[in-house]
Amino acid sequence: MESGNPEQYLNYPLPLTLDRHFVVDCIARTHRQLLLRSEVFNPNGIKYATRVDIVFKVVKAVKMVFILPKLSIRSATEFELDRIKEECGEDVFRHGYEKAYIISGGPHEGYIVASSAFFSEINENEHPQPMSLLHDVEHNFAPTTVYELIQ
Repeated sequence: MESGNPEQYLNYPLPLTLDRHFVVDCIARTHRQLLLRSEVFNPNGIKYATRVDIVFKVVKAVKMVFILPKLSIRSATEFELDRIKEECGEDVFRHGYEKAYIISGGPHEGYIVASSAFFSEINENEHPQPMSLLHDVEHNFAPTTVYELIQ
């Protein structure tokens, strides 16, 4: 497998809901990317067989907690979109490709405004090389299959 490109891209329609603990693992300022990563242990201390990475690309605005006991990502409603524009200014949507993702699972709903979002489930036992959706930032291997979250 080449380190730079996943072997397969598939579409995954929103909403995405995962009953796993997530944290903001990395914010790459130079690439304007934000990585949410699932913990490998559940609250009872049982290890999951996989890790889930979710990356948001060309991030324009973020308002969310960094620790999420569960995770749900959905598209913003028109009302929520108006509220985000009020908080951040119209400028964050000036290019037309920006999307507003509503993030829930913590004490309060939040949002990420970005051009796109992708996720991958990585079985680290099957892949001994470090894999990540931030492979271009972390200089490691890309996951085999990547899903684009579509609205």
